[in-house]
Amino acid sequence: MKFSAKPLRRAAKWVRSTSDTLIAKHPTRRSRRTASATSPSSQANLTTFEPSLREMPLDPEPFVVPDGFVNDGVQLSFPPSRDRYLPAIFSVPSHPRIPEDVRSEINRILIIPWPANNPSYNKFFFHYVKENVKIPGGPNATIPLTGWEKLFPGDIIFVRDLSGSGEPLDDIFEGAVVSPDPDSNLGKMMLNLRNLTLGTREERTQLGRTHFEKCSKRAIPVGGEGSCYSVGLSHQKPRNLAGPSAGGKVRGKISEEEQEHVEIRENLVKTAIRIGVDIFKRLLPQEYKVLENNAELHNVPRIGTDDNVCFTGVQYNVAKPQPEEDKPTCIETLFFFGGVHIDQADSNGGRTKILSAPDLPEGWEGGRFHLVEFGLYVELDGLIIANFSGLRLHGGTPPLAPTGAEIPAWAYRSVVVLYPQGPILDGQVVMNISADEDGVPMQLTPKMRNLTSQPPIAEIEYEELLPEDKDQNLAIEEITLSARKINFVDDGHIIMTPQAEADFLARAFYEFLRYHQIRSGMTAPGDFETFRHTWSIKRNDCIYYPRPWPLCPDGSGWSESLTSTAVVDNIDDEGNNDDKEFSVRRFISHRLSNNPKYPGYEYLIEWEQDSSETWVHESLISQGQMYNNYHQKAFTKITEVSSESNSMDFDGMDNFDHSSNVAYQPPRENEVFARSSSPSQNNNTTFRIPLLMEVSEDSIISTIQTLEDAVSSRHEAEGAGVLKLFQQIQEIHLAIENTPLDPKTMKVVGNA
Repeated sequence: MKFSAKPLRRAAKWVRSTSDTLIAKHPTRRSRRTASATSPSSQANLTTFEPSLREMPLDPEPFVVPDGFVNDGVQLSFPPSRDRYLPAIFSVPSHPRIPEDVRSEINRILIIPWPANNPSYNKFFFHYVKENVKIPGGPNATIPLTGWEKLFPGDIIFVRDLSGSGEPLDDIFEGAVVSPDPDSNLGKMMLNLRNLTLGTREERTQLGRTHFEKCSKRAIPVGGEGSCYSVGLSHQKPRNLAGPSAGGKVRGKISEEEQEHVEIRENLVKTAIRIGVDIFKRLLPQEYKVLENNAELHNVPRIGTDDNVCFTGVQYNVAKPQPEEDKPTCIETLFFFGGVHIDQADSNGGRTKILSAPDLPEGWEGGRFHLVEFGLYVELDGLIIANFSGLRLHGGTPPLAPTGAEIPAWAYRSVVVLYPQGPILDGQVVMNISADEDGVPMQLTPKMRNLTSQPPIAEIEYEELLPEDKDQNLAIEEITLSARKINFVDDGHIIMTPQAEADFLARAFYEFLRYHQIRSGMTAPGDFETFRHTWSIKRNDCIYYPRPWPLCPDGSGWSESLTSTAVVDNIDDEGNNDDKEFSVRRFISHRLSNNPKYPGYEYLIEWEQDSSETWVHESLISQGQMYNNYHQKAFTKITEVSSESNSMDFDGMDNFDHSSNVAYQPPRENEVFARSSSPSQNNNTTFRIPLLMEVSEDSIISTIQTLEDAVSSRHEAEGAGVLKLFQQIQEIHLAIENTPLDPKTMKVVGNA
């Protein structure tokens, strides 16, 4: 028996024709992951942007603008052919949101009142306009008769919320038209950009395509066909992956034709972005500052120019003239982008720019660009820059050839589109930062950008508890989840000691970063000694720091020599600075620097050339292997003690080596001790204490004096725990004073 789908289709039709009482009024239960998709930052990732018609009033009347709503405004008049749902437009003589240095270039200031806070009307309006307001075809002279208003160079558009304050300062910038003089710097930049991408007329005639499209291997159209090309950042929505467009990928040796195409792409992006950003900063300085802060927050890659925080997408479109008698209403070769559409993934905080520069026979029309929701259009004759929001319906028409005219092969209109991709600007995409030779990528994910993100939590739902457990009102247990794949960050602690874990992770991430630094062309990646100071892990209420890495593969040759060098200030008789560098034989001791201009430590050094000894500040010493070895032996470890404790055992420094509360800690500049506590740690206090190994008496005395000054100024804040520690150190100080010790070796002198 053959299955038939007709009964199912009839049933579905009956459901659609029945009243909406059959439609569930309550939202379905959603998981946390599903619910998160409704956040504003993730709207651009949805498959459709169009509002739903469900529960929408049918054919509401057009909204009415109250009298006097636009002060000093003169309402534009339109012919009866204008659709009655298209909004009223007012012209005003001035506007406070226009920067002072731009006002002389403004032609008309247009205000469009809009019911921004009426969602039901906006839903209806969107669908109505999309279905009923069509872009007219034909020559430019016929368009005003259809009820569309022409925008002229210098016109600027603002939207005013009908339910808002009505103040001009609260108006929202919607669009503007700029037409640069061909002899101006801006005009010359646009003409050079056009000539670069289109090529010469002879080349276009010979090839049958533009100079940009000459390399078919690199000129990859959006969707695989047509004449619309992505040259900025691309966003692969199924994988939510963003990165440079495929046509600019360079791997190994490429042909001269490919190299030429790559250079065209580079110049196209840099020139177009330079033009777009300069205009954006002049027209919208406040919005630019907001976008700049946003780019800094989300680490948005700035393409084209260093100050580009406005545009992440760059699209290059070319269109050939069409016969005037065909009255084309769209650009067929641009497919989706050639008809009426919205750019659903654009950022609501940004604006789109089109840079149009046709190369057509004299007197031919360059086509039009239409803002469909407002019934406005721009004629693309000559050099035109149109600013608008891609989140409103818009579309264009191709250049027109006069009736009966032969269309030359070289005739084209070149358009560059700069647009703000919402997911990229909002930091909601995955980016391949680099990759190794086998193609394994180094990715930056949205979670990595969010420093406030917490590890995922798995909850044991209340329904899963046994009845007897429910009666006892047991708390829901939360378990921190690790990544699905086995990894050292989440799972290494099972088989590694905390110190080994800290060492391995710090070194692994350093190798990872250094590898990609070298691939990016950096000649001097950071040394591990600096890198490790930024690392620590916490295990069992104890902080572990990575240890030095003598054999770090930093590119330098390995030597068994422990030689270090130091610079000595040498002022000659005439007051000239003649600093010299000498080799160090050994480090004898260290002490805190008493010079407030140079905090940190000073070291007693024995010189290689004459065995003399000098105190030298640490900033003048090369931190080589000898220096690191001295630190390992002579410097600090940490322990945590309760601030409520009344005693602290200093009978033997071996107590600091207990594995449960000790971790290696490299010394920190200008630091005697540090405190870290939280309520969950029972107010434990962490102290970093210099060990009494190869330390001179005056160094200890200086340390005690510093502690004494610190305690006297922070008596109330630190509490009894610090005071008790000071008392213990003071006892050590008294013992030193009563013991005949050599000030350098700290060993007993003679038979005393």
